[in-house]
Amino acid sequence: MKTKKCLSVLLAMCLALSLLPAAALAVEGYCPDSDDGRHESDGNGYCIHCGKAALNLFGSGSEEDPYRIECAEDWDKLAEYVDPGSGDTANMVFRLTADITVGSMIGSMQAPFAGTFDGDGHTLTLAIQNPGGEDCSAPFRFVAGAVIRNLKVDGEIYGGSQTTGLVAKVLGGSNLIENVVLSATIKATATDQGGFVGHGGSYETTLKNCVFAGKCLSLYDEYNWVDVRPGVFINGSDSGASVKIMTCLAVDTRRVGKGAKPEVFRNVYYLQEKSWVTSPNDWYSDQAKRAYTVTCGEGVAADAGEYGVEYDGKVCAAAGETIELTVTPAAGYALDTLTVKHGETTVSTSQVPDDDANKFTFDMPDGNVTVTAAFTATEPVFDTHSLILSGRIGMNFYMEIPEGYEDGTMTF
Repeated sequence: MKTKKCLSVLLAMCLALSLLPAAALAVEGYCPDSDDGRHESDGNGYCIHCGKAALNLFGSGSEEDPYRIECAEDWDKLAEYVDPGSGDTANMVFRLTADITVGSMIGSMQAPFAGTFDGDGHTLTLAIQNPGGEDCSAPFRFVAGAVIRNLKVDGEIYGGSQTTGLVAKVLGGSNLIENVVLSATIKATATDQGGFVGHGGSYETTLKNCVFAGKCLSLYDEYNWVDVRPGVFINGSDSGASVKIMTCLAVDTRRVGKGAKPEVFRNVYYLQEKSWVTSPNDWYSDQAKRAYTVTCGEGVAADAGEYGVEYDGKVCAAAGETIELTVTPAAGYALDTLTVKHGETTVSTSQVPDDDANKFTFDMPDGNVTVTAAFTATEPVFDTHSLILSGRIGMNFYMEIPEGYEDGTMTF
């Protein structure tokens, strides 16, 4: 009876799966011809059982249960899936669950990456080398309707024209890059490389809360690399493109973007002094703001609100923008003094009205600032000592430290 019941359940499951459309089965990563329902790649991106593009990852690809990229091999599986041109990633969600090093690229002209890639705060270290100078080299070579977010990118990539640290070329759709810190070294045999995006085509590309802290190098001759200044957020786009860059920071560069005038360009900053020759393609850089840093001491946190970008534990904002400070004393302590210094100059602060006593604001000066706080005890401070009476007998006692007491000897 038990065997018949199990057989009935198995037959029912097989019938239900047979009624699902092929597209749904492919999206869920199901193989109808294998014993365990999982694809097995032939090494060229196709399943040896059903012949379809194989995506053999844990997860179902939904927002609630994304495909999990747990190691470099999983990244390669995704690259193989897309590369043949039959792997559709539209509406699929992928999540990076560990820091990994990758040497392969995702997306092809026939099948650009069209899903959501959530880095979940992890680091993608690039080890992508194309000695022949292959054009459009990037971890995501071609995208169309993609979302890439919550990711750190470092390492090194080497390629040809439109080589970048994230996306080489946009081929369609509405694309979003958000909360990405790019600190990789980008080497190209051509000078039209980029930082985040090589070329946006005539499509929609939005960058939000992103930081470029990498380097762009071009091969000057057979032996020497030279520092170049491409557009680090986007290096080119066609007329009619919708480019939006909001709340982004360029750390080690002198050119923010190139190409068609963006539709939205708001709160974009750079940390170096301008040293380039202005040309029509430097519209982006001319509109960017020179940023300075806010470094906070213990117990103090800075927030620039809708302005500024946080990077490397500091808030970066432009002169005249309002910075809010939140002071958090340790238990038993209260704020005594709060000091904001620009060099030797003290910057005035204002307490936030109708709020507690630990929130303040100040206007950013035209230079870096440091913020420190001093605290006083609001309750008696006790210390614990041990008095040894003999080798095996001991007792604990507590004593109150008198106000104003300094290191020394006390007699009881």
